[in-house]
Amino acid sequence: MTVATNPKPQRWDCSKANRVTLAGLLGDDYQLDHSAPSTRTLELYDSFDRPFSKNGQSLVRLGGIFSIIDDDQLSNPTTSSKQKIKHHRPVFWWDFEDGDFQSVLRSQLKLRAALPLAKADLEESLFRVRNADRKIVLRLSLHTILDSGEILAQTLTAHPLVGYEDEANDIAQRLSNSPDLSADTNGLLACVRELVDAPSALPSSKAQISLHPNESLQKAVTRIARTMLETARHSEPGIIDDIDTEFLHDYRVAIRKLRSVVTLVKGAYPAEERRRLKSEFGDHARATNRLRDLDVYLLQEDQYRNLVPENLRSGLDRMFDDFRRDRGREITTVRRRLRSKSYLKAMQQRTDWLNAEDLPAGARADQEIGSVVTREILKHYRHVRKLGMALTDSTPDEQVHELRIECKRLRYLLELFASLFDQKGLRKILRRLKGLQNVLGDFNDFSMQSIAMEDYLHKAPKLDKHTSAALGALIAVLYNEQLKARASVAERFSQFSDGKMRKRFQTLFSNLQSPEP
Repeated sequence: MTVATNPKPQRWDCSKANRVTLAGLLGDDYQLDHSAPSTRTLELYDSFDRPFSKNGQSLVRLGGIFSIIDDDQLSNPTTSSKQKIKHHRPVFWWDFEDGDFQSVLRSQLKLRAALPLAKADLEESLFRVRNADRKIVLRLSLHTILDSGEILAQTLTAHPLVGYEDEANDIAQRLSNSPDLSADTNGLLACVRELVDAPSALPSSKAQISLHPNESLQKAVTRIARTMLETARHSEPGIIDDIDTEFLHDYRVAIRKLRSVVTLVKGAYPAEERRRLKSEFGDHARATNRLRDLDVYLLQEDQYRNLVPENLRSGLDRMFDDFRRDRGREITTVRRRLRSKSYLKAMQQRTDWLNAEDLPAGARADQEIGSVVTREILKHYRHVRKLGMALTDSTPDEQVHELRIECKRLRYLLELFASLFDQKGLRKILRRLKGLQNVLGDFNDFSMQSIAMEDYLHKAPKLDKHTSAALGALIAVLYNEQLKARASVAERFSQFSDGKMRKRFQTLFSNLQSPEP
């Protein structure tokens, strides 16, 4: 048995439509009933990175209920939350109940907060269209977006009913013939997004800057440095307002990449200026080290608790309470620094310096970036292979850390100058490199976390036996995880340095290479 379904709705953009104008369009063959319009406040949310906007979707709040909606499907959400959120602070995926909505939100937001970006009134009017026999043959819904009482956009949607397809087609034809209605709908939510006072393209430490191989070294390095500095500065308000931990993370990554592009590709500026840049931005990064460490510990609280036996998990309460108090003090210190006259002056001076027309030239300032960066990439690749091939089970941890740092340098070179190379080949190299970096990062993280927990165990005053036992168990597990990661390094390195990978490096970076002058 086939179950009949309602035909697909049709939609039109319109302006200043109401019961009278719609009745006039339908003519004497149909009668129009309507209910009183309802008005709700519509709030548009997205994170700093705008993932929903980039995907043609909106995270919408209506009456405390959040929904994820395609821009042209306001009345038909993709998924909605079941619980009401009463506060108007930024929201995270973990603020919502388990289920499809939380899952989609998590994939889009990750660790970022969704912020309220724009607000408008949504007025909904519902109409029933009856034929001469007083039978309901079609339903209409009129959605109006208003800002301070001014109509920004209207959408009229026809909802056909089973068995009345002919009447629905007739009415749709009458509506489509009206010069005041357009079938090309842009979506009401896109209209609300226009109220957002934010740049369409936000600076990002992940941005791929379009470079030309013949561009001078100094020009290319300066363009990248300017982008990274702009990214760091755009992150400052989010750090100060403590919106989410990713603002600090982006700030630190941008500063690391700025330092890397200046120091790894030497010769854009005089050596003294290069050292000054490295030192200056190193100070900015170090000032946030403790805050970032605390963010990581607190973000991983559940994982830490799951590492120890269930009967010991409550013993970690004291440590995480102390970390939260420490973080409160640390964010205050960082806020004070970012607002200080000395910091603001230093950052403005460096911005002005990078935007100057004539910068002091280093030894390779006028050389072509393509050939210079190719030589640097191959040099660091060879160094990574040399360090990796020297690894044995008895290799000191310090040498493993050296390999991790060298892999990071190589990755920064590949990412910062990615636009110079074939994207498909580069993605394959980066995929393998990231796999090696993941195990090296795990090894370093477990090592540093184990040291931090031991330090807390020895320095925290008046720890009870339960807390001490829980910390001892956690430290032991972290050490074991460190050993597991250490054991995986050799396997991942072999995957990165096999014959295919060597050939990819030779092929990808041979075209731009020229002899050293």
